[in-house]
Amino acid sequence: RFELDVELLPAAAGGAIDWSVARDLVATIRDHGLEPLAALVSLPKGAPPLGADPDAVATLVADLRAACGEGLRVVELFPEANRPRRFAPAPDLPGYLRALRAVAARLHRDAPDLALIGGGIAGPDVEWCEAWRALREPWHLDASALRLDDRYGAAGGPTAARALTRMVPLAAARPGLPGLLTLAPTVRATTREQAERDARVVATAGALVGEALRRCELTGAAIHLLDAPDLPPVGGFTPAHARAVLAAAGGAVVTQELVALLGAIGDGRAKVVAIATGEWWPAELMAALPGFLDRGGLLLALGGPPALRSALLADGPGFELGSAEFGLALHDDLRISHLPWERSQSPLPATARLVAGRTFPAFAPATEPLPIAALFRRRTGEPRDPRGYHRYDELLSLQDGADRTLADVAVLLHYQGGREGALLLLGLDGEAGLADAAAQAAALAEQLAQVAALPAEARRIVLWRGLTDAADSAHGLLDAAFDEKPAAQLFRQAAGK
Repeated sequence: RFELDVELLPAAAGGAIDWSVARDLVATIRDHGLEPLAALVSLPKGAPPLGADPDAVATLVADLRAACGEGLRVVELFPEANRPRRFAPAPDLPGYLRALRAVAARLHRDAPDLALIGGGIAGPDVEWCEAWRALREPWHLDASALRLDDRYGAAGGPTAARALTRMVPLAAARPGLPGLLTLAPTVRATTREQAERDARVVATAGALVGEALRRCELTGAAIHLLDAPDLPPVGGFTPAHARAVLAAAGGAVVTQELVALLGAIGDGRAKVVAIATGEWWPAELMAALPGFLDRGGLLLALGGPPALRSALLADGPGFELGSAEFGLALHDDLRISHLPWERSQSPLPATARLVAGRTFPAFAPATEPLPIAALFRRRTGEPRDPRGYHRYDELLSLQDGADRTLADVAVLLHYQGGREGALLLLGLDGEAGLADAAAQAAALAEQLAQVAALPAEARRIVLWRGLTDAADSAHGLLDAAFDEKPAAQLFRQAAGK
């Protein structure tokens, strides 16, 4: 499987796309005895969103096939369409289906040997799959695909196993349709540069948490930190990283599993609660938080965007990953507003920089870049519940080169109107999902073991490109030294386990 970023491909004479990179890759992959799978991940520069001109999308795929010839027999159409992407700034299932319909009508006629695969669904997105099935249009596709990534939880863990077992039948366009799984454990090198960046995150986040504690007159109070390693670590902090941040703020950290933390909230022992799990929050805890804030508690939300999706504590180990319903209700209740932004798809302007927020002018943020998981803004409109009235204190903001504020990275919401507590939204990314090469090989082995337990029609595996080495890209993965590439070595190591 290789990804084609059409937006970056050069133009040939007359302005047409130069597909020579794709043609060469298809030939090289076949020389290695493998079946090439081309994944289209973008549209040509300046093209309208995916569903706005379906016929143009069909022409794009037809041109790709014509350039590569009969050596290209499998095409994946726009993976992760259920997330904000360059080809669709917001997930647009009807528009995506219009494009698939046009591609299928043309390519099934002109190239009946070409298999069309629905773009790999990112994460256990049950709502997307159920909406897809409700539209009853399974005939467009020849296979379905899932991307088994960090949104499923720890590789090989009980949470990931439950989510994968649930998603495989949901993602199939029809019973018995071949399923492809893209294995994608995230990786980073444990280098000095990464260690220095982690230290900057700890220092910056620690200072912001300390300021929130001071403003709420809770300096020195015990901070009850949720310990839930089975939750997907998207945009969050590892427990050790979160403890370092809270310790830098001067707090005494009490790490608790979910049941113990709920007990501390219920009997009033917890005055300060920290959740550092990023996008995924336990539903049971989300239900307890409005009352906790009503009674004057301080909630620290590290990473993010916070509480986008919920997870229910399972009968056995791990969690049952749920929907966005609880998160949307909590955002409305607590007046949380974040930008629909993903770092991988919408890089910040080169001139963007972190600056002290309007209400914290004495703060001096790091001048070096810091990873950002969430961007916040003031919520507009009147709250439906008077307890939603609040003061919005900007602590850390993002500005462009003209000193215009783009968004806020850290804000403190002081509630009023019957709610006595406060909420710190801290959008720095703890990068909890990243691991070194050894940990990645172990994660890949766990994913392979879980896939082996799936029904036969779902056992086809595709290795995601780009593992461990920036050189393992669509333009460099398959060359004369393919067998020496870290990605190939990792896969053999994981499969051997």
